[in-house]
Amino acid sequence: MQARPAGDAPARPGGSSPRPVRRPATSTCRCSPRSALTSGNPRTPTFLGLDEQAKQWLNEQRTDTDRLDLACVQQASIPFVDTICRRVGIRPDQVIPTFAHSGDVAAATIPLQLVGAVEQGMLRPGGSVALFGLAGGAGAAVMLLRW
Repeated sequence: MQARPAGDAPARPGGSSPRPVRRPATSTCRCSPRSALTSGNPRTPTFLGLDEQAKQWLNEQRTDTDRLDLACVQQASIPFVDTICRRVGIRPDQVIPTFAHSGDVAAATIPLQLVGAVEQGMLRPGGSVALFGLAGGAGAAVMLLRW
């Protein structure tokens, strides 16, 4: 049996050791699921409160959506993306569409958009990005990062 250096965490089952947790230098807005109500009309996605909370948080961070190089929005459907972008003030040219070719792949749409933006030259080092994770209109998180 090998001795562990002082301060090392014990090995995980299977022999792997835990990796250190790295915290990104970002800010995150967690919007309350209590504020997410639906209109009762399944054809009209609603985000009562979520869009306003996201806009308020972006304002508190002194972030103008027009100045974002990229906005990655979780893409559950095309109307879903169109609605949240319109309500938060994100222009269509700031979003890389993924739903048409990938369908609803949940939060995996965010890294797909990041890759697409890099490939299309929309995102370069130092670029500003907002990530919008929206859990079926019932909860949301917004994260800002510098690429």
